Amino acid sequence: MTKPEKSQSANAQCDIKGLLNEQENSCVTQHLPAQVAVTYEIHFDQKLRLPYAFYWNGAKQPENKVLKPKQATAILTIQALVKEGDKIGLYLGSDASPEFRQELLYPLTVGSKDIKAIIKTKKDPQDDVAELKPVTLTDADKNSTESRYEGWLTGDIWMRFSHRYSAKEATAHLLNAGEKDTGIAKAIADLYGGSVNTKTGYSVQFDNKNNCQIIFQTGSDANCRANIKKGYDFAREGLPRVHPRTWIAFLQAARDCSISSMEITSGWRPMLGSATHRIGLGLDIKSVKKSDGSTAVFDKTNKSLWQSEEEKAAHTEWVKSEQKLTEAKIALANASKNVKQAKGEIGIQNAKEREAQSKNEYKEAEVKANDTKDIFQKKHKNSTTSNFEQTLTKNPLIKQIFDPLLMDIDTHDQQEADANLNLSGNDKNHQNHLHITANDTYLLP
Repeated sequence: MTKPEKSQSANAQCDIKGLLNEQENSCVTQHLPAQVAVTYEIHFDQKLRLPYAFYWNGAKQPENKVLKPKQATAILTIQALVKEGDKIGLYLGSDASPEFRQELLYPLTVGSKDIKAIIKTKKDPQDDVAELKPVTLTDADKNSTESRYEGWLTGDIWMRFSHRYSAKEATAHLLNAGEKDTGIAKAIADLYGGSVNTKTGYSVQFDNKNNCQIIFQTGSDANCRANIKKGYDFAREGLPRVHPRTWIAFLQAARDCSISSMEITSGWRPMLGSATHRIGLGLDIKSVKKSDGSTAVFDKTNKSLWQSEEEKAAHTEWVKSEQKLTEAKIALANASKNVKQAKGEIGIQNAKEREAQSKNEYKEAEVKANDTKDIFQKKHKNSTTSNFEQTLTKNPLIKQIFDPLLMDIDTHDQQEADANLNLSGNDKNHQNHLHITANDTYLLP
């Protein structure tokens, strides 16, 4: 690869030789005559933040991190400058992690023309492999200065680049966490060794003599079965593609909260939902039952989510207060904007008065939201739901918790969880289960 020119402000330690993506602080500023421009376009079925890495003549870039678009996008564009004869390709999803990079996808040998490769998502079981085929150009395009390729992204290809953790790798995570419970160790070995019966469930016997039955809800791997044609088995290929830290965290919480049964609803799924589940960082549960018989069903429509009607009413009031606080914040922002845009002495005075009123209304809404939050927390405290949530929140192995009541996008930021307001897409998606996201140095932002 011809050494790319650097802008004066570029970091001298540019670790992505030749990558053009501006959001990754690329060193590249010009397309030099000896270079060939390559563009990969991956078209997803929905907006995703999918990790990726770039293969170039044996080098896997960048060395110590993954790349991601700044925001979830329906079309992931990856660009590079290379030379004729160079060999290039991609690593995607969990396999993009510097820990793995074992599955080279969509490889090409560069010719003399610039390259554009378009990869489209195809659902349902398919035979396609992660290869690119030349596109036959129409008469109008035959004088084009670029070569065009096409390929497919299918469930089988997702399975190929979604890392399958071995029992040895999962056990290493367990040891790194300092966990010595022999019951958890055996469960992890079985979960990642492919020896769990997903139809009858799995019984964990903790060292504290508490037993927990793991139940796999019917259809919990439906997305895998609907989109993978070859070689898929829930126990051998589905379960081991979930990051070990999720299972370890759930098992630790089950032990510490005296959970006697836990119902799993979803783990790794290649073609449904956010990138979190697609790259194996997410695991969902429907319900937990304690050894004393008390149950928490993580579903807004189920009465077992609450320990009392007072708790339910308190959460409703907190949600209403938070919604009004959001409205007050927007109103204040608009009022402040109007002050800047106001003209004339009277107009400016009126705008300032409205801004002052909006500030007071915001302060009142903020106090109300804090008060209702405190009331809910008191009603929620010591419930089966709360104890399970809090145990997970304190676990350094996970980064996020979402359920019908609370939304914590970063359990490490020392900030309390927000209320699930049932407004955003993420809020609505977690009205009927509890979700955790593994804390992974490379794959999470």
